[in-house]
Amino acid sequence: MRTIINQNLNGRTVILLVVMTQIIYILMLKVTIPMVENYAEGMAILDMIPFGYGYDYTINLLQNLGDNGRYLYRSVQLPFDMAYPLFFAISYGMLISYLLKQLGYYSHFSYLPFIPVTAGLFDY
Repeated sequence: MRTIINQNLNGRTVILLVVMTQIIYILMLKVTIPMVENYAEGMAILDMIPFGYGYDYTINLLQNLGDNGRYLYRSVQLPFDMAYPLFFAISYGMLISYLLKQLGYYSHFSYLPFIPVTAGLFDY
Protein backbone atom coordinates (compact mmCIF):
# COMPACT_ATOMS: atom_id res chain seq x y z
CA MET A 1 0.00 0.00 0.00
CA ARG A 2 2.86 2.36 0.80
CA THR A 3 4.25 1.79 -2.69
CA ILE A 4 0.93 2.71 -4.32
CA ILE A 5 0.63 5.82 -2.19
CA ASN A 6 4.20 6.93 -2.86
CA GLN A 7 3.87 6.35 -6.63
CA ASN A 8 0.79 8.60 -6.78
CA LEU A 9 1.87 11.10 -4.16
CA ASN A 10 1.79 14.53 -5.71
CA GLY A 11 -0.04 17.70 -4.79
CA ARG A 12 -2.46 17.61 -7.73
CA THR A 13 -3.60 14.05 -7.03
CA VAL A 14 -3.99 14.70 -3.31
CA ILE A 15 -6.03 17.87 -3.86
CA LEU A 16 -8.21 16.16 -6.46
CA LEU A 17 -8.96 13.24 -4.13
CA VAL A 18 -9.70 15.47 -1.14
CA VAL A 19 -12.03 17.64 -3.27
CA MET A 20 -13.83 14.56 -4.62
CA THR A 21 -14.22 13.22 -1.08
CA GLN A 22 -15.70 16.51 0.11
CA ILE A 23 -18.08 16.66 -2.87
CA ILE A 24 -19.43 13.22 -1.95
CA TYR A 25 -19.78 14.28 1.69
CA ILE A 26 -21.57 17.53 0.84
CA LEU A 27 -23.89 15.74 -1.60
CA MET A 28 -24.85 13.32 1.14
CA LEU A 29 -25.40 15.99 3.78
CA LYS A 30 -27.17 18.54 1.61
CA VAL A 31 -29.00 16.40 -0.98
CA THR A 32 -29.42 12.67 -0.47
CA ILE A 33 -29.90 12.52 3.31
CA PRO A 34 -32.49 15.35 3.36
CA MET A 35 -34.32 13.67 0.45
CA VAL A 36 -34.55 10.39 2.37
CA GLU A 37 -35.43 12.11 5.66
CA ASN A 38 -38.38 13.82 3.97
CA TYR A 39 -39.96 10.38 3.66
CA ALA A 40 -39.02 9.43 7.24
CA GLU A 41 -41.56 11.77 8.88
CA GLY A 42 -38.98 13.48 11.07
CA MET A 43 -36.97 10.40 12.01
CA ALA A 44 -33.21 10.49 11.53
CA ILE A 45 -31.90 7.94 9.07
CA LEU A 46 -29.57 5.25 10.40
CA ASP A 47 -26.49 6.94 8.93
CA MET A 48 -27.10 9.97 11.13
CA ILE A 49 -27.30 8.11 14.46
CA PRO A 50 -23.67 7.80 15.58
CA PHE A 51 -24.25 6.02 18.88
CA GLY A 52 -26.42 3.22 17.57
CA TYR A 53 -30.08 2.39 17.19
CA GLY A 54 -32.33 -0.45 18.15
CA TYR A 55 -34.48 -2.92 16.32
CA ASP A 56 -37.72 -1.04 17.05
CA TYR A 57 -36.30 2.24 15.73
CA THR A 58 -35.12 0.53 12.55
CA ILE A 59 -38.53 -1.07 11.93
CA ASN A 60 -40.34 2.24 12.57
CA LEU A 61 -37.98 4.10 10.25
CA LEU A 62 -38.41 1.58 7.45
CA GLN A 63 -42.18 1.69 7.85
CA ASN A 64 -42.20 5.50 7.83
CA LEU A 65 -40.02 5.62 4.73
CA GLY A 66 -42.54 3.63 2.75
CA ASP A 67 -41.74 2.05 -0.61
CA ASN A 68 -40.54 5.28 -2.24
CA GLY A 69 -38.34 6.30 0.69
CA ARG A 70 -36.79 2.83 0.99
CA TYR A 71 -36.09 2.82 -2.75
CA LEU A 72 -34.45 6.26 -2.51
CA TYR A 73 -32.41 5.15 0.52
CA ARG A 74 -31.26 1.97 -1.20
CA SER A 75 -30.61 3.36 -4.69
CA VAL A 76 -29.30 6.87 -3.95
CA GLN A 77 -28.06 7.27 -0.37
CA LEU A 78 -26.45 3.87 0.19
CA PRO A 79 -24.19 4.00 -2.91
CA PHE A 80 -22.81 7.34 -1.70
CA ASP A 81 -22.53 5.95 1.82
CA MET A 82 -20.58 2.95 0.54
CA ALA A 83 -18.21 5.06 -1.60
CA TYR A 84 -17.46 7.73 1.01
CA PRO A 85 -15.33 5.64 3.45
CA LEU A 86 -13.13 4.44 0.59
CA PHE A 87 -12.60 7.98 -0.72
CA PHE A 88 -12.03 9.22 2.85
CA ALA A 89 -9.44 6.53 3.59
CA ILE A 90 -7.51 7.04 0.37
CA SER A 91 -7.63 10.82 0.16
CA TYR A 92 -6.82 11.59 3.78
CA GLY A 93 -4.21 8.83 3.96
CA MET A 94 -2.53 10.37 0.94
CA LEU A 95 -2.92 13.90 2.35
CA ILE A 96 -1.17 12.92 5.56
CA SER A 97 1.55 11.11 3.60
CA TYR A 98 2.04 14.10 1.32
CA LEU A 99 2.29 16.55 4.21
CA LEU A 100 4.70 14.32 6.13
CA LYS A 101 6.85 13.90 3.04
CA GLN A 102 6.89 17.65 2.37
CA LEU A 103 7.89 18.33 5.98
CA GLY A 104 10.55 15.63 5.95
CA TYR A 105 8.92 13.52 8.66
CA TYR A 106 7.55 10.64 6.58
CA SER A 107 10.19 8.13 7.75
CA HIS A 108 9.45 8.94 11.41
CA PHE A 109 5.65 8.92 11.19
CA SER A 110 4.93 6.55 8.29
CA TYR A 111 2.16 4.87 10.33
CA LEU A 112 0.00 8.04 10.52
CA PRO A 113 -1.55 7.65 7.04
CA PHE A 114 -3.11 4.40 8.23
CA ILE A 115 -5.30 6.22 10.76
CA PRO A 116 -7.85 7.38 8.12
CA VAL A 117 -7.59 3.98 6.44
CA THR A 118 -8.49 2.32 9.74
CA ALA A 119 -11.34 4.79 10.27
CA GLY A 120 -12.68 4.01 6.78
CA LEU A 121 -12.57 0.28 7.50
CA PHE A 122 -14.46 0.76 10.76
CA ASP A 123 -17.09 2.78 8.91
CA TYR A 124 -17.80 -0.25 6.75
